Amino acid sequence: MPPHLLEQRCQTLLEAHASNLIEHMDMGNDFLNELLELAKQNISNQEFERLAMAKLLSPYQQNV
Repeated sequence: MPPHLLEQRCQTLLEAHASNLIEHMDMGNDFLNELLELAKQNISNQEFERLAMAKLLSPYQQNV
C-alpha cells in the first residue's frame, strides 16, 4: 500500500476522534493509539477494518 494511503488512514482516524470528542463520545487514548499503530501497517483496508472491529468488540466477547 502506498505511504500516502497509510497517512490518509491515520488522518481519517484522527479526524474521527476529534469529531467524537466534540460529541462527547471519546474512544479513549489507548484505543486510539492502538488503531493508529494498526493504521500504519501495510495491510489492505479490508484487513484493517476486520482487525479494528475485532479490537473494538474484544471486551464484549465472552470466552467460551
